[in-house]
Amino acid sequence: MSWQDEFATLLCSINSDLNDLQKAYQLKHDNLPISIFKYRSVDSRSLQNLREGTVWLADPATLNDPYECSLLIDPARLRLDLTKVLPDGIIERLVRGGFPEELLAACDDTQETRSAKIDALYAGHSVEEREKLKPLLLRFLDENNESLAREFSVALRSSFKLCSFSERVDSTLMWSHYADSHKGFCIEYDVRSLPESDLRARSLYPVLYSDDIFDATEFFQRDAAERNICHSILAGLLKAKDWSYEREWRLMFPHGLLDSARPFRMPSPIGVYLGARISNESEASVREACESLGVPVWNMQHSARRFQIEVAR
Repeated sequence: MSWQDEFATLLCSINSDLNDLQKAYQLKHDNLPISIFKYRSVDSRSLQNLREGTVWLADPATLNDPYECSLLIDPARLRLDLTKVLPDGIIERLVRGGFPEELLAACDDTQETRSAKIDALYAGHSVEEREKLKPLLLRFLDENNESLAREFSVALRSSFKLCSFSERVDSTLMWSHYADSHKGFCIEYDVRSLPESDLRARSLYPVLYSDDIFDATEFFQRDAAERNICHSILAGLLKAKDWSYEREWRLMFPHGLLDSARPFRMPSPIGVYLGARISNESEASVREACESLGVPVWNMQHSARRFQIEVAR
């Protein structure tokens, strides 16, 4: 098992306890990369972020991966679980008496009892949260289809705010996709020097690459409010294997900790790299900002011998 998989298991298993969470964050801190890099186009916002020492924490819906922070909910499993919100032992005794569980569920499935069951299921949540979730859950019970599952996913992923970084400064694809086709720049941050208690170190996560979307059904089943709330962080960590070349880390705030996209202060940059095709005007703007901060600047160049990009020395 890789350390990333071990980290995810410790942090995101629904029954993880405080000791598991402490081990997870220590493991992550011990494996922080030497540097992380943020690719940027040259525009007014990126230059302002550079001067102010900030990055932009975005809403996942605005990012280029359509599956960003996606999760799936299985309506059939959720429906079966909700039908079991009855006094302890009732279902078991009736099943032993010869009544199939499915028949009992159908007999106890009015709109009123569904609403009461949802209240019981989410007793640990505030009234406002329950009332926000209840219409979607009731529709789950009524319609039981994939479009509702997608709607639920969209509603929940809006609680994430994040900014993406890479372990690499030498990715031709990253320079092409995120730095205006090599006409932008890339900022290097030292995160290993941050103490484990620092909010930026604490909130920096490795992305995990998988073929499967995060199945969060159990997170919404009975007694979920009493279990590990970090379980849902996995939705923000899983991306398709197609993206693995990015070797991404992300500064991420889940659970509605931030109510809107916003700038967020980072450690002082330890270097800035200029794209191999940056214009003279853009280079002058970036160098001016870096000079005022005392940040060294390097140029990137395309190798004459290999298909790679490298720092010009």
